[in-house]
Amino acid sequence: MPQTIADPHPNKGPKPATSELVVDSTDLVVDLIDVDVSIDHASMSDLTIVTLNSPSSEEASLAYDGANWDLVNAAAFNGESLDGTWVLTVTDTVKNGASGTLTAWSITVTPMSEAAGGSSQAMAAASMTLVSTRLINDSTAKVTPSGQAD
Repeated sequence: MPQTIADPHPNKGPKPATSELVVDSTDLVVDLIDVDVSIDHASMSDLTIVTLNSPSSEEASLAYDGANWDLVNAAAFNGESLDGTWVLTVTDTVKNGASGTLTAWSITVTPMSEAAGGSSQAMAAASMTLVSTRLINDSTAKVTPSGQAD
């Protein structure tokens, strides 16, 4: 569900827009992670606080390069369990009448070769050459081998 990114309130200040991805029962551990964010906003430079938080509360910032939002430090999530709630936060910090919408976001994860807890199902999934987990905003994770449709 799209989230409104509001212009800061004159007295209360910025109100962050948040969206959650709930991942359950994969027993996978993050090796590589990529974030895909789709935001409609009249002034992207107003969005100076965009972060991704892992289930263990590890946080990494995202930066806009004029075309894409990219993690500033993707290595911040290496070794983290994929299971739990991932939270994307977008905050408009400039009061200028320009607001926007977080329309969609996803993370693509390549798991480490060994899974947390060592379950045989997770180990089988992790042993595939290019396994990625694609998460669509406000949904449950799907484990999909690379090259197959989500």
